[in-house]
Amino acid sequence: MPKRIATHMWGTVIAVALLLVFVPHIFGSTVRHGLSSQDSWVGTPITLTVVFENVESHTAPQLPDVPGLRMTSAGQPSTSVQTQWINGHQSTQRSLAYRFLIDATAPGTYQIPALTMQADGVTYRTEPASITFISANNPDLMDVAITGVPEQAWVGDQINATLQIRVKPYRNSMLPNGGVLSAAEMWRQVDLDNSAWGPFRETLVELVNSRRAPAMRLDKQGGPGGVEDWYAYDINAQIPLTHAGPLDLSDIRIDMRYPTEIGRGRGSLFDPFPTLDITSVRPVTASPAETDVRVNEPPTAGRPAGWTGAVGQFSLDVSASPTDVVVGEPITLTMRIRDEARRPSDLNRLQPPDLAIDTALTEHFRIPSDHPGGIVDGHTKTFTQTIRPTSVRADLIPPITFPYFDPASGAYDVAVSRPINLTITSAASLDASDIAPVQASAVPKADAVTAVEGGLLANYTNPQQLLTRTRRPTMAWVAGALLAPPVILTIIGGGIRRRMAARANPLRQRSREAYRTWASSTSAPHQTAEAVAHAIRVYVAARLQCEATLTGREAVGKIRDRLDDDHADELDTLLQQLERATYAGGGGGLTPDEFASARTVIDRIEEAIR
Repeated sequence: MPKRIATHMWGTVIAVALLLVFVPHIFGSTVRHGLSSQDSWVGTPITLTVVFENVESHTAPQLPDVPGLRMTSAGQPSTSVQTQWINGHQSTQRSLAYRFLIDATAPGTYQIPALTMQADGVTYRTEPASITFISANNPDLMDVAITGVPEQAWVGDQINATLQIRVKPYRNSMLPNGGVLSAAEMWRQVDLDNSAWGPFRETLVELVNSRRAPAMRLDKQGGPGGVEDWYAYDINAQIPLTHAGPLDLSDIRIDMRYPTEIGRGRGSLFDPFPTLDITSVRPVTASPAETDVRVNEPPTAGRPAGWTGAVGQFSLDVSASPTDVVVGEPITLTMRIRDEARRPSDLNRLQPPDLAIDTALTEHFRIPSDHPGGIVDGHTKTFTQTIRPTSVRADLIPPITFPYFDPASGAYDVAVSRPINLTITSAASLDASDIAPVQASAVPKADAVTAVEGGLLANYTNPQQLLTRTRRPTMAWVAGALLAPPVILTIIGGGIRRRMAARANPLRQRSREAYRTWASSTSAPHQTAEAVAHAIRVYVAARLQCEATLTGREAVGKIRDRLDDDHADELDTLLQQLERATYAGGGGGLTPDEFASARTVIDRIEEAIR
């Protein structure tokens, strides 16, 4: 009987020990939640934390939709594991924490309903919570305004504006210099990242990148205690006007961490004297009032047909190069539009003159349908456009017009360029000798054959040569015979490696096949000058291992760099004549002689490259 009791007691001890070891896993699973605060300012979120402890499975908490509140996740849930040994027993606690940010769109008190969650098959329900948000707008500490804008403006124009941020200096008797925090230190309390700067953001980024503060001045402000000095920070910007109606700058909001307490920081070994630090702040936010600026559309009455949306005051200067060309050759127009207004215009949005609707220009010139992009340099924007004369009567580039709307006068005006004289000659026919002046080399005449009696023996004049015995192989011959197989194998192996390298390099493989591709693409009869010119550009790009198809000028430059001026000049002459044949009318077809001469030029280039 005592033995049975002892056995029972040992079993009880073991059971209790196992219970102590595994009790965190059996009874420790739970769900906790909490708020970082019961009240805050609008724009300063309250953090809601939900923690699952020692759970094997759970469902992520779902936040309800509460009108007036913005509830967003703070990121991925965080995990932590804590292991403790108490009296030789191990205790492990695993936690999984979800965090959510709760902010309000307006001041007020809001109710967060109960949250329901599942963990290890158990349903957990939180208690409802009440939170309060206070307005961070405090005109007694900071205000924001837009200044320097006109009452009326026009779509397409841009106006100068100033964002004025005025802040009451923080005062504390512990501060030096009369107990007032400096203007630079107060500016550092502005929350640059979370503030909404609207069209002033670009200026702010420039200030931050150059480590500068905006222009500061003292501004008088009346209050309950009388007139006092405030810090005023001015940020200037040019605002482009893209829509008609009231100028909307409601997206601007400035946030600030306004100091409320000053304390002494801890010193260090190298700086044992404690310093004054801002130890407590409160959020302050401000937005500018609506402006009275009215943005109008330029009137339709009196609007010129070629108006491309330009608003301001401009002058136009046009130059052409070359001015002595053949029909079909390109002429490059350089159009410089200069901003002449006192208030600068947004040249980045300025469009070029619409040449396609100028009947005086299109009558004798071919105009591309696409509009060129311009380059802004100071107060000037430059556009380049290529035109081609279609007849010899195109001896003049007529004045080009650039209509614009002048906001100062409220009417349309036109900038006009000067006419440009040209010398145009008719396109000559494509002559084979002009494309490739290749001269046939003279073939030497063969000497007359004279019959000689005696057959092969007649070639020998010394009878002893016919009786000479064959010599035995020397050591050089033996060495050559032994070394020949390795040398041959090395040559074959090098060829195989080169072939594999060519396959691994698509550009090299394309270069090896360039001439064959050229010959194949031009094998069809009745080739046009345009098709042959394209095939030549493709050939040069492939042969010289260029990744993209070249223009005619680029192809000539590549040949000049690889070979010499003679081959490059022949190719340049060929491409120019093919281009003239393309635009001179008549379908641009080549005669057999013309095509043969073109192939001769490519053959000479291929031979030189090889």
